[in-house]
Amino acid sequence: MQTRKSNKEIETLKADTGKVIRDLTTLTSSLTSGAASSISAAAESFQAHSSEELNRIRVKLSDLSKQLEVGVKRADANVQAYPYMWVLGALGVGLLLGAVAKLSPAPK
Repeated sequence: MQTRKSNKEIETLKADTGKVIRDLTTLTSSLTSGAASSISAAAESFQAHSSEELNRIRVKLSDLSKQLEVGVKRADANVQAYPYMWVLGALGVGLLLGAVAKLSPAPK
């Protein structure tokens, strides 16, 4: 009688173990698919955000390029309007740098 009870308990334990294994398999599958979809959503979000940032940077670079072009044209017009002033200014800067270089100790 004790053996029958033990065999029945063993069969019950086997059945319960099988159920636990099936439940763990189902849980693992759902976690894996959930993680995969979360990673996929994060990747899509990152890609969309990076595309927006890239477009924003392109617009800013285009604006800066236009501003630089305007600045260069203004400087060119200014140099052409006052060439002697610019030559004398460059001479003065050169003399100033030469004086500073002469006063500073020579590297050893």
